[in-house]
Amino acid sequence: MESVKEKIETMANDPGVYLFKDEKGTILYVGKAGNLKHRVSSYFQKPNGKDARILTMIDKVADIDAIVTDTEKEALILENNLIKEYRPRYNVKLRDDKTYPLLKLSMEEEFPTLCIVRRAKRDGSVYFGPYPSATSLRETLKLIRRLFPIRTCIDTKFTHRLRPCINHEMGRCSGPCCGMIGPAQYLEIVQQVRMFLEGKDRALLERMKKRMQEESEQLHFEAAAKIRDQIGHMEHVVEKQKIVSSDFVDQDVIGFHRQNHSLVLHPLFVRAGKLLGGRGFTLPSAGLPDEEILSSFLKQYYREGKFIPKKILLPKTIPDQSLVAQWLTELKGERVQVLVPLRGDKKQLLKMACENAEKFLWAETEIERDQEKLLEALRESLHLRKNPRKIEAFDISNIHGRNAVGSMVVFENGKAARERYRHFKIKTVEGADDYGMTYEVLLRRYKKGP
Repeated sequence: MESVKEKIETMANDPGVYLFKDEKGTILYVGKAGNLKHRVSSYFQKPNGKDARILTMIDKVADIDAIVTDTEKEALILENNLIKEYRPRYNVKLRDDKTYPLLKLSMEEEFPTLCIVRRAKRDGSVYFGPYPSATSLRETLKLIRRLFPIRTCIDTKFTHRLRPCINHEMGRCSGPCCGMIGPAQYLEIVQQVRMFLEGKDRALLERMKKRMQEESEQLHFEAAAKIRDQIGHMEHVVEKQKIVSSDFVDQDVIGFHRQNHSLVLHPLFVRAGKLLGGRGFTLPSAGLPDEEILSSFLKQYYREGKFIPKKILLPKTIPDQSLVAQWLTELKGERVQVLVPLRGDKKQLLKMACENAEKFLWAETEIERDQEKLLEALRESLHLRKNPRKIEAFDISNIHGRNAVGSMVVFENGKAARERYRHFKIKTVEGADDYGMTYEVLLRRYKKGP
């Protein structure tokens, strides 16, 4: 401990990142500070008010590394990278960092199309989402293609097509590939799609009704009837959609709930004023303050390629709130606000998100109880002495003995541990010999130990 105190005394009063290590050199914790010396020394002052897990961590600290950066923003980015690389025991680690699907409207093209993607890029396209349910996203895409005759073919087919596809024959594509519609007319359809996805339903409906009237006055009754049918479908859809925010700005509302040694973060996704859904993240309580956990969550959850909304609503102010907002603004390429609402609609949204977090934790607890019952039943069926905490299952796949691979799936405490899944390319067995291939895979897996 004396060497630790000496390091703190010589530490710079500059922004940077600090790493707590145990006597074996294992990194226990990575943190960021605007003033390294002041922040690190605060851990080793009187223990009053500190969580038991933090006190346990401090007792294990045998060495401290400090990396000075030019700015606090650089420290924030470095901290995030080091946490991802070393996954320290006492840091909040976001394991379920799933990338949700988005709708991409390729506005950079002469004839834009709409498709499902997993990552947002700065390519001139407009992105909508994320959608927590891939099924609901596919239904949305299907509806849009039924309402608006936007092209569906990929670029290679689009540029080489000589005659319109069957979608054109069904009235679901305007046929830009064969010159059936010009860029200006097609852009009108694209603008309608964009207005629909941005939640400007009422304005779009008024625009379409005006267009229907114009077609009718010019005696284009077939075109007017087609627009009338579109309006009918849209009005039916709009009735089902619940408006939860009056400012119609994309925002994530971060719900937070802590109970005993567990905590849940539950973002709700509000897009164009409509609630698309949400996602819960269960984390072990690391003994860190709520504000620090929220800050760490934001820095791990939002990253390059992740959709970042214009507003993020938090239940509590975080220490580096303006810095995080600045970092997110640079990632998104336009202004991002990180806010703590005190009243009004946003406060009600936040309350809803926190209630969802509480319900999610309750549901997870019930699922864990059911999983424990299943493990107990498996123990009895297999006559084991203890419940199986780790299960590995293997399978062999080949095409008439060629291109053979083995697959391993892993379950820990009854849950799929997808990060531990593995593939094995068969190296020593030829022909359709599943037993020999299984032997090779098991040998390669277990000769290295558990």
